Amino acid sequence: MTSVSVFTSTTGVEKRAGAGGPVRLQILGPLRVWRGDTEVEAGPRQQAYLLALLLSRAGRPVSTGDLIELIWAQDAPASAVNVIHKYVGSLRHILEPGLPAREAGSHLLRRGTGYQLEAGPAMLDLAAFRHHVNRARDRSGAEALEHHLTALGLWRGPAGDGLAGGTAAMSIFAGIDGEFFDACVKAADLAVALGRADRVLGPLQLAATMAPLHEPVQTSLVAALGAAGRPAQALSVYATVRGRLAEELGVEPGAALQRAYRQVLNRSVTHRPQPAPVMTGPVGRARELAVLDGAVRDGRGLVVVQGEPGVGKTSVLEEAAERAGRAGALVVWGHCLEGEGTPSMWPWTQVTAALVESLPAAERERWRQLVTPAGECARFRLFEQVVALIGRVSADRPVMLVLDDLHWADAGSLELFSHVAAAAPAGTVIVGALRDRAPEPAPALSRLLAAAARHPGHRRIRLGPLGPADVAELVRRETGRDLGPGVGRRIHARTAGNPFLARELSRLLADEGVLTADAAARVGVPPTVRDVVRGRMADLDDGARHLLQTAALMGGDGEIGRLARAAGVDAGVCLARLAALEALALIERVPDDPYAFRFRHDLIRESIAASAPLRQLTRLAVQ
Repeated sequence: MTSVSVFTSTTGVEKRAGAGGPVRLQILGPLRVWRGDTEVEAGPRQQAYLLALLLSRAGRPVSTGDLIELIWAQDAPASAVNVIHKYVGSLRHILEPGLPAREAGSHLLRRGTGYQLEAGPAMLDLAAFRHHVNRARDRSGAEALEHHLTALGLWRGPAGDGLAGGTAAMSIFAGIDGEFFDACVKAADLAVALGRADRVLGPLQLAATMAPLHEPVQTSLVAALGAAGRPAQALSVYATVRGRLAEELGVEPGAALQRAYRQVLNRSVTHRPQPAPVMTGPVGRARELAVLDGAVRDGRGLVVVQGEPGVGKTSVLEEAAERAGRAGALVVWGHCLEGEGTPSMWPWTQVTAALVESLPAAERERWRQLVTPAGECARFRLFEQVVALIGRVSADRPVMLVLDDLHWADAGSLELFSHVAAAAPAGTVIVGALRDRAPEPAPALSRLLAAAARHPGHRRIRLGPLGPADVAELVRRETGRDLGPGVGRRIHARTAGNPFLARELSRLLADEGVLTADAAARVGVPPTVRDVVRGRMADLDDGARHLLQTAALMGGDGEIGRLARAAGVDAGVCLARLAALEALALIERVPDDPYAFRFRHDLIRESIAASAPLRQLTRLAVQ
């Protein structure tokens, strides 16, 4: 497996490659050491920690006393100095495998009473990051943005992710994270000004996950999402941040974040999302798209698209909307948002605004007054006026109304959806999309689905997983590369055909530089997947979390009785907790065996297992 090859060689210190090729070091995320195309271990935990500390201060001497304090704090053993010397010797041979005994080599040098690690941009990702940030500072426009993007692309998570240390040591890595946040904000400002906001979304989303209360980062993410034509996501981010600030700090968002929020609200609602930059259409969904195409041709109908998280509902809707638009229909989107900060009736606010804007200028103001949000006129009258507005627009051209993420819709929005579905005029197709798990449909949504099933033009599409051949095609499109033998099958095996998981795993493999079957089987969990899993686990109580981690450590399919014994709970408690985990789309019952369970995807199980404390693994091993 190879590392990301974007380090820039500007110095001559990387002169002794040793066996297996040049050494590359990564600390912008988990500590990783590469020799040529092979990842090597950094040694025991404290030795790896010593290397990380030296990398964080690359090019500067660190005294032995400071190293001892950073590693052991107040619990340093009497032999600490000798231990440091031993670790340094081992690290020198990791960095330069051909180094003769007792030689210092070119990288880990003695400086007075301490040590200094020399590693330039071709060897160390932190050095490459700072090199490109400095280059961006000296340039402007598109050239500066490219250097920013190269620098930000080196990050895989918090600096030194997974290393446990004292407060002083953690502050060093936090300072490096701060450099990342500052660079993200500057890159976002530049990208938005250049009309290329979509290019900074990946790094901004990583930074926002790392620092959920960092307002400049969150402000940049809201602004960039809005500028990239993703207002629903922008408002969802704002609502989430606002809730966190209120709950954890007891404050309202600052002026800059509120200003970014208002700019998104005031921006004209786009009639459809921008198409994905790589995919030309969802893979393996021809039958589902044919159903949607048929509804558009019929000129009237109600289609509900549902499936598990990441199965590709929005991608199917975007492709169907693209086709409908080419056929002459007006496609109008409403996005339901997660979080209590979402404005009431928000998806319909988007829909009615877009419909009004499609009318001749002379009619717009009258219709704006008629479809004022609920609270300023009676609810039923509002519902009837929305139907009348749809009828007015559909008299001129076919209309396709798309409401995405109905599982997050407020009760009023669901009621209006049912009303419009029952009374929609000719020439109108209504499409709703929702998750059937994570979260489980609320009672109001279940009632909507029951009412929809009685609609004469109702069609229900349930998106399932992709097969191995479709996963292989998805990976080929995502990476732009032909696959080695068995790669698609290995990725399918770890993701169970979930398009989101398959896409993220293929991106990680592409970033690592290898798309082989062996790499697909053993590469780690993509950070994006880990973040999604952590998000689903966030509200679990300690008992459910312990049960889930125990199940993940046990492996694949499991027997409920054995899991209950391993977790130290009785069968009834185990079943109750499994039901909650099943609702989050983390596990499922094994067909034809009511006493067994399994994880829906190996990649999710691996992510959960990695979150389990070491003591839990040790306790399970001795049972």
